[in-house]
Formats: sequence, C-alpha cells, structure tokens
Amino acid sequence: MKSYQNLDELFYDLIESAEIEIKKSLSEYSKLYILNLLKKLAKTNDLFTNEFVKEMAIAEIFMEAFHRNLFEKINMLKLAGDLSLILSGLYPESLNKKLVDIDYYIKMGRSSYKELANIYANYSSKLDIMNLYVQLKREFLNLVEILTEIADELNFINRNNLSNIQLRWHKSGISKYKKILDENKIIPLYDNFTNKN
Repeated sequence: MKSYQNLDELFYDLIESAEIEIKKSLSEYSKLYILNLLKKLAKTNDLFTNEFVKEMAIAEIFMEAFHRNLFEKINMLKLAGDLSLILSGLYPESLNKKLVDIDYYIKMGRSSYKELANIYANYSSKLDIMNLYVQLKREFLNLVEILTEIADELNFINRNNLSNIQLRWHKSGISKYKKILDENKIIPLYDNFTNKN
C-alpha cells in the first residue's frame, strides 16, 4: 500500500483515482473544495455535531436559512450542501435508516450550492466564491460519484445489500452502483436515472 506524507496527498490521490475510475474530471474549484471538506471530516466531526444538525433535518436547515441574517444564511446553506454531499457520496449506508434516499440529498445539495452562488453573484468582489458554488452545483453529481468511489475504496458501501444498490442506481445513476450490480450479474429493474436535474 502506498504511504502518504499528509492528508492532502492521501485525499488528492483518492480523488484523482476516483476521477479516472468514473472517467470524469472535476473543476479545480470543486476538487479543492472536496479535498478541504474531506480533510475537515478527518480532523473533526464538526459537520455532524453542529447545533442545527442535532435539531433539524437538512430541508429544515435549508428553509430556515432564508429567515436568517446574511452571515447565518450563508453558513446554513453551506452546512446543508456539505451534509448532502457527504451523506449521498461518502456515507450512503447511513441513508438506510432515513425516510428519504439519495435523490433527496442530491437535490438538497445542488439547491443549497445554487442559493450560495446566487448570494455571491450580487457581490463583484466575491466573484471567485460565486464561481465556486456555481461549479459545486453543476458538478454535484460528479462530486457524489467521486465520494462514492472513495466510500467503496474505504469499504463504507455494503456491497451485499443489492436491493439498496439497485435502488440507489435508479435514484442517482451513480456508475459505482451499476458496476456493483454488473459484478453480481444483476440486471436492474430500472435502467435509467430518473432524477437528472
């Protein structure tokens, strides 16, 4: 196994390997963002211990953001987007206990990042931040695919629960789930992703 000097090297290598595996490239904005998000998760679980996460569902955090001052709104939308990204990509097995599935988190994440991009679009000095969230919204599904590849590499995906794998393939179109089905010689009941937007 390859050794790494620091988390940057490890996560960068995992992201690059996942990009090669799924034959998709992320923008530099998205790649840097996901790298920093993974590093933050590795060092602390702030994302999951946030006061809002303890008390509200992601949709509630998203909606509550629109009733807050600008600073809180930005933080809450970022939290909703980041949680959606991490849960749908890196921790898909945690969705087994939820009332909603991967398609919900993909929609919530994209919507959160879209709203952040819209906020920053009004401030010309914040053009790079606006571009970041535009890219995150556009590449959200690719980001989820990258994290799903990493999750599989880290054995975070239960490959034995083929009914969940099939359902996630149908709801997200993530190639890793199709690959697992193919490896098990299972032809999906649904052969297309129904929620592309």
